[in-house]
Amino acid sequence: MVLLNGAWEPKGYIGPRVEIRGRKLVRLWRGSPVLETGFTTREEDGKLLLLLRDTELRYAGAGSPYASVKACWYADGALTFVDDFPITGESTDVLFPTDNSRYGNVTVVDREMLPLLRGKWAARDWGFVLRFRGRVMEYGFGDELPEREEIIALRSNGDGEVSIRPRDPGKDGFRSFAPLRWQGGVLVTYIPVMDAPAQNLVFEKKE
Repeated sequence: MVLLNGAWEPKGYIGPRVEIRGRKLVRLWRGSPVLETGFTTREEDGKLLLLLRDTELRYAGAGSPYASVKACWYADGALTFVDDFPITGESTDVLFPTDNSRYGNVTVVDREMLPLLRGKWAARDWGFVLRFRGRVMEYGFGDELPEREEIIALRSNGDGEVSIRPRDPGKDGFRSFAPLRWQGGVLVTYIPVMDAPAQNLVFEKKE
């Protein structure tokens, strides 16, 4: 099983990910597990077939699966998954070994960044307020900070940009805005708006 151990992702697009350790396989979609199962293997026609104990793909908290794994095999250094969707039919993903974490091609920089974030931040020209306490970010308006999220600080191994995002890798951003980007001592983000330009936010630290 050493051959299969590790993380697997497709080339050229993001979304699917597989993590294998021993006889356990975890299938993810955008950082969130959609299948955790044991498996056995069998060689057939030059392929190593992965025979999954469970084949149903379902989002966390969902009562019913959104698709099922019809076939899975290893060949020529890649893992191939053939999924069957009730409406659209079959879809195939080819995955390759990756060093990326569930957050992507990044390095965790909590030790460096969390002390810099500690305290209260306010958005220019807006009423949004953030307050950082260790790994927790509280946010809201003015003195009301009803929302809280565990956070993680990540540095891109590509361009070196530092971002602050939910510790849950399955979350794309926070409830009210996108992940925060550290830029020269301020935090920059935006509010997604349907059918209109995004609203940019710049947070400054309050002493």
